[in-house]
Amino acid sequence: MTSVISPLILDESRSANTVTKSFNAKFDDYEAYESSKYLLKNTYQYVEPIENGSFGKVTLAYNIHTKTKVAMKSIYKSHKELRLMALNEITHLKTLGRANANICQLLDHFESRDFIHLILEYCPNGDLYELIHSANKLANVEIWTLAKEIYNGLNYAHSLGIYHRDIKPENILFDSIGQVKICDWGLATNKRFSSDFDIGTEKYMAPEVFAHSSPLFQNKIEYDVLFADYWSVGITLLTALFGNAPFKPIPNDSNYKSLESDYNFKKFVFYNQHDILYDIYPMMNSNCFEIFMNILNIGGLEDDLSQYQSKIHQRNFDQFILDLEKNWNKGLTVDDELFYLDDDQDELLFDDDVIHNDDVFKLDEQISDTSNSQINYYVNGNLSNESNDSNDSKNLSNINVPSLVDSSLQSKSWYDLDEEDEDNEFEIFFKTLSLKNDSK
Repeated sequence: MTSVISPLILDESRSANTVTKSFNAKFDDYEAYESSKYLLKNTYQYVEPIENGSFGKVTLAYNIHTKTKVAMKSIYKSHKELRLMALNEITHLKTLGRANANICQLLDHFESRDFIHLILEYCPNGDLYELIHSANKLANVEIWTLAKEIYNGLNYAHSLGIYHRDIKPENILFDSIGQVKICDWGLATNKRFSSDFDIGTEKYMAPEVFAHSSPLFQNKIEYDVLFADYWSVGITLLTALFGNAPFKPIPNDSNYKSLESDYNFKKFVFYNQHDILYDIYPMMNSNCFEIFMNILNIGGLEDDLSQYQSKIHQRNFDQFILDLEKNWNKGLTVDDELFYLDDDQDELLFDDDVIHNDDVFKLDEQISDTSNSQINYYVNGNLSNESNDSNDSKNLSNINVPSLVDSSLQSKSWYDLDEEDEDNEFEIFFKTLSLKNDSK
């Protein structure tokens, strides 16, 4: 007689073991989970969908034991490369652990018939992509908060020898109190120097990572992934500040979209005409330009290989954060200069009416204590609570900044599984991708 799987009554009075797991070809456990008839791993109850894509699915789930909401990221395991990415992400998230507040934590992982499942912190306030495309503009102090928390999470990962390789707005989440959580570590590596070119999302990729035009690729020289991450942070924050990325893939002679065909990209990268940023962003002021050039250094066509590498190594994330800390209140746009406040008026910037005069973010009074978040410096892999130059900068943890909570955020996406054009280029992408975890 064929056994019948009865629907579970998901309440506290019944054990999750009411239905015995039948892991066979005929029983689709995930379909039963999505129908609210089955608890995956006898623990996770389906609540609602978050994102569907060709790579997998993301759902909001409820852990019946801890009585907490979690994000279940389910990756199709039938595709060899996707399976590699999922296992790679699990490996690195285990190494990262739960010690850093700005990294989206792995709570659990397991497999079902068709999927590899990652159970992650649920971030109900959406992602940076949503925030950028909302009707609201981020205030300068919120850009500073964003930068500070990305710095804290990414530098912690770097201190453990893990490099993200895909920093972008879609991978910056906000938890229930508006705190930044860096997610999607599927392309991460523990190799500081890599020969895997064309890795990441094109609009945010560092120029030296492009196989077609990178002198490093042409000379069979590995690039430094640390500095590639810095570039991606810079482009991500520029996008957050001005509402659009500085460089965009456009069709080339073969009608294939490429960032290297973008006029502004060519000017900035190939010919070192960095002032083109003022044309891309007419509202950018010189203060903003100087701050961002700390992490957007790049060699051009006129540089020999040694000069090219030297300019890349001039990217300085620490200095970027210190300069932003000291100077964000002087304004990052031309309009801001009209409202310049000198040092003895700085405290006025932290009045809610000044920061939130356009009602961009609404601070929850119950969580105001969390706004004074700690930031740690990681200098040459060592943890320090102070900057290298104590005369130039206060400890960043002494700065009170508002939490990035926006009650208007929608749940469009917390995790980017379906980036534009990724489906068509997925197979090509993985021909050159190496996810080996050998340290170098």
